[in-house]
Amino acid sequence: MVKQKRAPVSESEEGSAVSSEEEVKKPIKKVKKEIKEKSKSKTDEKTAEGIQHGDKGQPFLALSDYRRVSISKFQDKTLIDIREYYKDKGSGEMKPGKKGISLTCEQWESLKGNINSIDQMLSEQA
Repeated sequence: MVKQKRAPVSESEEGSAVSSEEEVKKPIKKVKKEIKEKSKSKTDEKTAEGIQHGDKGQPFLALSDYRRVSISKFQDKTLIDIREYYKDKGSGEMKPGKKGISLTCEQWESLKGNINSIDQMLSEQA
């Protein structure tokens, strides 16, 4: 392999030439920060919108990073599913775990109707 010599840098170019390793790292840090801020804003938009879509297009509401509420059908019954999810190590997809509960529409209505009582019980615990 033949080594090629670089052309000398003229005085006018010296001011714009990178003079140290630190100057190279600064822009990279700045770019990483911008990327992080953009991804945060996307997450905030998803949270603000409420309904998100999973890897397979199914709608859900994220309660936290690993808990979701979704609607499903089983034997012609509509169910409100509140479930923990985990990230599959192989594919990186979010998959439903064993922990969770599925409420019928009647149970869901009963829960909604008792929100004030639940809030009262919470305040008594504090």
